[in-house]
Amino acid sequence: MPRVRLPQSSQHSSSEKALCIVDTCSLVYMDGVELIRKPLQKWLWEEFNVRYSEAVLNELTPFQEKMSVQENWEKYMWRFPNIGKYESAIFSSHQKKIADVYCNRCKQTTWKYTMFTPSLLEDKDRGERHNCSLVLHAILEGHCSQVIFLTDDLRAQRDYTAYFFDVFPIGTVWSLLDFITYLFLRHRNEMSLEDVRSALRDVNAVRGTTGTKNGQQHKNIQYEESEKKVRRLKMYYGKVERMYQIFSQI
Repeated sequence: MPRVRLPQSSQHSSSEKALCIVDTCSLVYMDGVELIRKPLQKWLWEEFNVRYSEAVLNELTPFQEKMSVQENWEKYMWRFPNIGKYESAIFSSHQKKIADVYCNRCKQTTWKYTMFTPSLLEDKDRGERHNCSLVLHAILEGHCSQVIFLTDDLRAQRDYTAYFFDVFPIGTVWSLLDFITYLFLRHRNEMSLEDVRSALRDVNAVRGTTGTKNGQQHKNIQYEESEKKVRRLKMYYGKVERMYQIFSQI
């Protein structure tokens, strides 16, 4: 298999920054969110060597003109041969974790595993699958030893990403909430706790939304998602508050 050279960042070489593979949802959800008056996109590009698959670039195309930060998006696309071969080998048939029963009393969902055989010919979730394929290719070809996989597509993460990183211990899966928490660690002297809480709140408000449905089932889904959002935000507030306490002591 021919080696494909990893594209270089415009400011630093890839060896100076960790490789971050980002999905469409994260790129769209971060639009319009700022941390100390700097867009999250700018933070992301400054911190990491950002790359994504051609499928993600195609998914992003309908959103590009409306995005508040304009980039040469094609510059960060990483194309390599035989990506379909990777996709088929990894995802043709695999186990995924699915929700089993939601307990109204304890407000928690129990989970079970089931075999999943997706149609790889469909465009749906191709960006997530191709990003995973890109990660494995980058590791096998020696471009890096670990990656940060940034995704806020909760369903695709459940169907593909969770399985992939369970099999291959080659990186860390982050959401935008994790990314903001990381920025607080890296730039704690430049931002206040309230700055970070505000960015977490803005991102949490837009991520993981559900499409339009009718009837009581949709109301139940909306309620459960609302509950999850509240719990999720409270958890990340707790994280950054604990970090703040530790910073004040060292």
